[in-house]
Amino acid sequence: MTAATIQVSLGARFVEALGFAARLHARQVRKGTGIPLEQPKPPWRPRKETYLRLLRSAPPDVLRVALADKVHNARSVLADLRTLGPALWARFNAPRDDQLWYFRALVDLFGRRYPGPLADELGRIVAEIERLG
Repeated sequence: MTAATIQVSLGARFVEALGFAARLHARQVRKGTGIPLEQPKPPWRPRKETYLRLLRSAPPDVLRVALADKVHNARSVLADLRTLGPALWARFNAPRDDQLWYFRALVDLFGRRYPGPLADELGRIVAEIERLG
């Protein structure tokens, strides 16, 4: 959508707000990478491998938040898989088997680095995703 189309649809104030937000966040970097937001994302698999590497040495408070986020993501995938079936996997930037590899790697990592009920829950959800997937 072009700025002109946005302005016609949403108004000049909205376009002005978008410009302000872009200037305000111009120096932001992608989560956990140091890569500026303006640059294209690295390929999917190396990006996930980097994230897993970072989690291997992350402090407990970072692991807690990351685990909660991954449980939420896995629950959403499972709910959508139950509704959509295998067609769900077309939504992702990586094929089903790569997604399952990533979920399993997260289960293994959190099981070692942050064991407990939430890590166990992630394991159960991922096992169900694998079963239905």
